[in-house]
Amino acid sequence: RYRHTPEETAEGMSKEAVAVVPLAIPLMAGPGTMITVIIAHHKNASWFASGLLILDILIIAGVAYAALRLARPLSRRLGVTGINISTRIFGLVLAAIAVTFIANGLAALFPGLVHVSTS
Repeated sequence: RYRHTPEETAEGMSKEAVAVVPLAIPLMAGPGTMITVIIAHHKNASWFASGLLILDILIIAGVAYAALRLARPLSRRLGVTGINISTRIFGLVLAAIAVTFIANGLAALFPGLVHVSTS
């Protein structure tokens, strides 16, 4: 049996969602990110290219830090309605990117699907 204090019960009832899903860390520094960096490094083995890759990683880390640092003030400023609107807009953008990836993948797997216009 589980024992809950009245404060824990009240806090759980007041929250919209009580589940914790660690989604951001695997997306930001997960296997996809690591493989992308490894492939980019192996494609260009010069010192200059490696330096640019490290600079890119540092810039992206800075942008991610700024985005995460400003998330709370931005969410207060946007409010619930603004967050819901931006979630829907970014969901639409993500769906469009996903459809593009799927279409490009199908075109690579099945070259006969691609109609080439000769003019």
